[in-house]
Amino acid sequence: MPKAKVKKFDRSEARRVADEMKAVIEKTASQLGITVTGFDKWRYNSTAMTLPLEFSLGEKAMEAVDAAAEQTFKRYASVFGLKPEHFGQEVNLHDGTYKIIGCKPKATKNTILVEKVKTRGGGATKPGQKYVIPHGEILRGLGDTSASVEQYEVID
Repeated sequence: MPKAKVKKFDRSEARRVADEMKAVIEKTASQLGITVTGFDKWRYNSTAMTLPLEFSLGEKAMEAVDAAAEQTFKRYASVFGLKPEHFGQEVNLHDGTYKIIGCKPKATKNTILVEKVKTRGGGATKPGQKYVIPHGEILRGLGDTSASVEQYEVID
């Protein structure tokens, strides 16, 4: 039986469209080995509907990416005055706690990848946000008072 065409978006039609799209997109995503989220965040008016979807690598692929990041960090840690065991360690910086998640060996200034774990003092950034910061900032957070403090930049 053919499906009824959408003539106007209302709550029930928006839900029906989202459900139909979910079925089709998840089938393709499964074949590609990726995950899709956001089907429940749709918005609509009478003539249009928005379905903000996020596509991400599957869990095994993410584990492989994390393992590669760890290997790279351990290989280059000494270049930045760090130790291989600092990978995954949490460091307290001026506005919160960050976890070391990698490095950018070819970078000249912002070399260490971190993820915010906890915000301190009502900071504007949220946990989960990723940054690339100077290795001197990490060294200082680890107690090396001779390291210089430089500005860091948001990635993503």
